[in-house]
Amino acid sequence: MRNKLIKLFASFIAIILISCTSEEIQRAPLVSDVYVSGSKASHATYWKNNILSSLTDVGFSSSSSDTLIVKNNDIHVLGNGFIGGNVKTLYWKNNVLTNLTDTFSTSTEIATICSMDVDNNNDVYFAGITQNINVTPNTYDLVYWKNGIKYIVDSFTTEPVHLVCIKVNSSNIYITSYGAYYVNGISYSSTDFIWGVNSSSTDVYLYGRSYVSSVWGSSFYKSITTNVQTNLPSIYVPIYKMCFDNGDVYAVNELNVYKNGVILYTTPNNSGIESFDFKNNSLYLLTSQANSTTNQSQIILKDGVTLMQSTSDEIFTSLFVD
Repeated sequence: MRNKLIKLFASFIAIILISCTSEEIQRAPLVSDVYVSGSKASHATYWKNNILSSLTDVGFSSSSSDTLIVKNNDIHVLGNGFIGGNVKTLYWKNNVLTNLTDTFSTSTEIATICSMDVDNNNDVYFAGITQNINVTPNTYDLVYWKNGIKYIVDSFTTEPVHLVCIKVNSSNIYITSYGAYYVNGISYSSTDFIWGVNSSSTDVYLYGRSYVSSVWGSSFYKSITTNVQTNLPSIYVPIYKMCFDNGDVYAVNELNVYKNGVILYTTPNNSGIESFDFKNNSLYLLTSQANSTTNQSQIILKDGVTLMQSTSDEIFTSLFVD
């Protein structure tokens, strides 16, 4: 009888512990790491949860990090540096530096790298424009590099706008270039001003500024999958970034953050939105705020609460939440 009571008591305690553990897991907040790219004292840096990491830039008089992607615990950073009066595109993987301009250019071709993406297999993609200086007049190619190997997407006799964005989703490669977009090398024209492309797990979106009847119109984003375009009530400013969280679609321009096409947040007067992300039901913002006619500060916000604020020798350029 005593053994039975002991077993029953032990089972009862185990149930309580399991219940408490389950409840604690359910109540435990989801913690995200907040990365900010930029520069400090004119040299490339990034911050992770407000902790500064300097990036290697030996030989460059100044540098900056502009885009940061964290994938499979690797930190990929795209930026630029000045050397001998020339600007070079730089790439760091876990702080190992590659000069992409010199790596991708040849004696007859100048490479301009505009954007970066990393897929789930750790393949690294860059997209941009190459200029053939071996012919007169020069010709130009819209290209991307996958793990350093170049692929030509389109060719031009005049220089195209250097607003090129790349996104890889389920082995499909999407590239945008101002008035066109490409899916695995197939071109689709657009009358709209396309700023970029991003994807959720189920859909791919273009975004930018609409163009109707010879008039620049509202901010917009458009699903490539459904061909449904959402025009947003902000005139003349493009959507310049999109993200996705828990099935919801978020888009941002300099003035507003939109959730499923409805304004979620509007920046106060004398300030602007420079970057954003949405993760685990929280809104992260990189904003600039004018302090006077000549000075401004940059602030990182999470749901309206300040996480970071730039000092006089710091510049924030983009935001990534992992």
